[in-house]
Amino acid sequence: MAKPLRILILEDSPTDAELVQFELQEAGFIFTPVVVKTEKDYIREIQESCPDLILSDYDLPAYNGALALAEAKRKCPDTPFILVTGAVSEDRAIEILTQGAKDYVLKTRLQQRLVPAVRRALAEAEEHRARKQAEEELRETHRTLEGRVMIRTAELEAEMEVRKKTQEALQDSEKRYRRLFEASKEGVLILDADTGKVVDVNPFLLQLLGYSYDALCGKYIWELGEFKDIAASKYAFKTLQDKEYVQYDDLPLETNDGQCIAVEFVSNVYLVDHRKVVQCNIRDITKRKKTDEALRKSEHRYRDLFNSMQEGFYIAKILYDEDGKPQDYLYLDINPVFERIMGISRDQIVGKRLKELTPDVSSHWLNIFKKVVLTGTPAYSEFYSKSFHRYFKAMAYRPFEGQFAVLVDDITERKQAEAEIAHMASFPMLNPNPIIEMDLTGKILFCNPAAESLFPDLRQQEQGHPLLADWEAIVHSIYESNLKDIIMREVNIRGHWYQQAIHYVEVMKCIRIYGSDITLWKEAEKELMNRAAQLEDANEELESFSYSVSHDLRAPLRAIDGFSRIILRQQEDKFDEEIRHQFNLIRENTKMMGVLIDDLLSFSKVQKTDMKISVIDMDQLARKVWHEILTANKERELELRITEILSGYGDQTLIRQVLVNLISNTIKFTRDRKPGIVEISSYKQGDKVVYCLKDNGAGFDMAHYDKLFGVFQRLHSSEEYEGTGVGLAIVQRIVRRHRGHVWAESEVDKGATFYFTLSSTPQTKVVS
Repeated sequence: MAKPLRILILEDSPTDAELVQFELQEAGFIFTPVVVKTEKDYIREIQESCPDLILSDYDLPAYNGALALAEAKRKCPDTPFILVTGAVSEDRAIEILTQGAKDYVLKTRLQQRLVPAVRRALAEAEEHRARKQAEEELRETHRTLEGRVMIRTAELEAEMEVRKKTQEALQDSEKRYRRLFEASKEGVLILDADTGKVVDVNPFLLQLLGYSYDALCGKYIWELGEFKDIAASKYAFKTLQDKEYVQYDDLPLETNDGQCIAVEFVSNVYLVDHRKVVQCNIRDITKRKKTDEALRKSEHRYRDLFNSMQEGFYIAKILYDEDGKPQDYLYLDINPVFERIMGISRDQIVGKRLKELTPDVSSHWLNIFKKVVLTGTPAYSEFYSKSFHRYFKAMAYRPFEGQFAVLVDDITERKQAEAEIAHMASFPMLNPNPIIEMDLTGKILFCNPAAESLFPDLRQQEQGHPLLADWEAIVHSIYESNLKDIIMREVNIRGHWYQQAIHYVEVMKCIRIYGSDITLWKEAEKELMNRAAQLEDANEELESFSYSVSHDLRAPLRAIDGFSRIILRQQEDKFDEEIRHQFNLIRENTKMMGVLIDDLLSFSKVQKTDMKISVIDMDQLARKVWHEILTANKERELELRITEILSGYGDQTLIRQVLVNLISNTIKFTRDRKPGIVEISSYKQGDKVVYCLKDNGAGFDMAHYDKLFGVFQRLHSSEEYEGTGVGLAIVQRIVRRHRGHVWAESEVDKGATFYFTLSSTPQTKVVS
């Protein structure tokens, strides 16, 4: 036989404590109840031994449920704690659940909610105990596995370190070889040993022979005339392959420019990545080698300078017509910056005439460059290019006879800055708001006419003037931001409020202060704060009233309903049908009174709920609400017809309540229809979306339309259709808070159609 549960009940009302025990006994629980009313008795009980379950009221004469929960968490952390209370706000319920309570049960729903909540809490406690044991076993397994992983990790790290060092050694070897190859003062030619193709050539050999990389790389060795004495045919190359070594101590070679040089030629065959290659080392052993080396270095220095210049640069020569007039010029060379400015590559411009590239060019620049070439006098100009929509500066000079060179720089940003400075110089004089400029020492450099008029004593008082209060702190803040931040502040001068924007102007080396009169705005802000305080006081009073209604009215209703139910169960066989009917009427009316209280509170809470506006998928929301209501009405034959429900903007929780109330109405008033049909649709109207819910139910007389959305106003008797007359009032209040409208159309026995609107765009304000 199972051991009885020990249940500790903290409740100051004997009636409610007895009802709780009655519900648990009816559900078949075997338990020993311990009922305490005070903090002292409660703490004594949980100190002596932890119960299997704690059921606690929230509001006690000198104690409350939150303190009881905290004490339980300290003394009996594994004991489930359930709040059983007459009334609790949503915020307080969330708070008590967050602090560790397993559930909360309203005494109005004791019969429906207590037993499931207790069973769930006890099951979770048992699951928690089993899970703790499993977690401890898992932690032990984890510790064992972690030790093994650490050992294996150390082994892998050691292996990785060895591999890393090997890889680094290989990379270092490759880098050293590449550096030697690139920096070698000998010519190096790499051939594919199987095909005889040139696969690589070092810079020194290219410079020595006067060829480009593309001219040699990819060619067969026997196609290159310079090496005809080494491999005049494929047969000769075959001999080289067989011997794998060839050396010529003094081999004459002819360079691309026809010069004859003497070289030492050594070739070796070796493996690279499982592939045979031939490396040919070619050393210049003539005095002309030094001259060639000097020329190469000179060209390298020139090209580095040419390519690293920050300005665009090009060299050209003037082309004249038969009469000696400049008709065009030919581009000889350009640097990368000039390529970027022109938006054209070097290959597309070098060797081309200007008129090939820009046929409509004027003779203005031709005449300037002709004068530079003829006189040697440099020329400078700043100009705007309509083609590029940019400003440029250009300086031309004569580097060689018959040629001219041009330095070009984009000065658009500088020109824009100059224009901005010029604009800013005129702006303060015309501005109706006060503008002051000061140096970092606090000396006034400038006051615009508005500042002079509003503050005639400003120049005399300088930093002592209220407009410049806390000047040293302002300068300190500007320095801390590296002269970049804009400081915003408000100052009061003789009853007028001014907003100031203070920042450092780099180009003028001063601090500029923009002021604007915000007195009217401050007065409006003060009035708004007063109104907000009044509204907050009113809301607090309303919340207090709502709590009183909820707590004080529900307690006697619970007692009436609970004890009526106990009398019926215990004395039913002694009552005749009339007495039983009278007791049932008592219970039905107490339940109706509870529903009326709940609906009234729901109606009052609509106005206090904070709204979070977002786009709502109304199609998905309507289908979800319909499914929930249909599940609760499985015995009904119902049909939903949805056509194109557009999305709208609103608070999803509140709009869900609108759909719940309207769809519930359609289900209620189609009770006598088989099937009951509900149609939901929408359409766009200006910046609003109109939503339409139509049914084939009982309908109503439009002569009574003015009562439709009133609180507790009903167009049908409670004998015909259940309800309290609050649902549509809640719908109207929610829709109005969304700046929308709600209305209805109907005929008796021909169904009803309800309409409401939401915004189709994000809202910046809501109605409160």
